[in-house]
Amino acid sequence: MWSFLVRRARLYRPDRNPLRRRWDRIEGLLVVAVTLIGLTSLPLAVMFGMRAWDSAAAQAHTGHWITAQLVSDVPPVSSSSYRFVDPTENVRWQESGGRLMTAPAPVKWGMKAGDPVKVWLDETGRPVAAPPDQLEITLHAVMTGAAVLAAAVVVMALVYASARQILDGKRAHAWDADWVATDERWSGPKR
Repeated sequence: MWSFLVRRARLYRPDRNPLRRRWDRIEGLLVVAVTLIGLTSLPLAVMFGMRAWDSAAAQAHTGHWITAQLVSDVPPVSSSSYRFVDPTENVRWQESGGRLMTAPAPVKWGMKAGDPVKVWLDETGRPVAAPPDQLEITLHAVMTGAAVLAAAVVVMALVYASARQILDGKRAHAWDADWVATDERWSGPKR
């Protein structure tokens, strides 16, 4: 592994080798630039992951749990129901001021009227989806950071591949021109 890196570093280092053309030197600078951009994309990915963590964690502080009671029976899971999605039914709870509130909230299949239901209320007192738990927050942050890093790597690889293709074309053209000049010098002028 290290020998591969050492050979690559030698390949792209600046030197006075007369066989190294201008396009080879440009490619060396391109490799350095892509490497530096790659190294700076890592802190950027961490920053995006931390922002995703902060926004998801902040959602957990914008409401509170209450225990409500189910208003009507929920049918059991059947072959025609979509069992991976919880049904939504009306639940009733009493606010701190004594006012009785009713609103739809997610419940479980097969629950009976009067069963207790845990409901997450937002800051306005409306039932909303529960905030993500610690594992979901962590996974969201890690996946966000990984997606940013992967996007940066893909963009850098595309830029390098495109530039390398252009440089290879320039090198091939320069070699052709040099061989034509060498042929004329070796064989003399064409008659």
